[in-house]
Amino acid sequence: MNHGKKLRKLNVYRAQRASLIRNMTVSLLREESVTTTEARAKEIVPVRSGNLMRSIFTEFKDDGLTAWIGPDYLAAPYGYYVEFGRSKSGKQPPYPFAGRHYMEGAFYQTKTQVQSMLETSIKRIL
Repeated sequence: MNHGKKLRKLNVYRAQRASLIRNMTVSLLREESVTTTEARAKEIVPVRSGNLMRSIFTEFKDDGLTAWIGPDYLAAPYGYYVEFGRSKSGKQPPYPFAGRHYMEGAFYQTKTQVQSMLETSIKRIL
């Protein structure tokens, strides 16, 4: 095998290795940023019995490009009302935690931290 072929193989190997490292870094960063937001949501969610807090989970979709973080509405069907409140129409019993925006709050409270993690990782990759 001549020197040119060896050099091409080495360059291909390096490119594949760099691509693998980039993909692993992005994957770990994605999981870390989502875990940060999920953990913050569990910290700020109003707790009565702990059921709503325990029901918060993360689900990755679209080959890991999209993450859904929120309560399992089967385990805690009232999670929607705690986040967004109840309708003003009709008689409804008062609910002390209605409209608390714990998921939205978790997103905005961790947004700068997640952006910082992204920027640091992108700088390392490049």
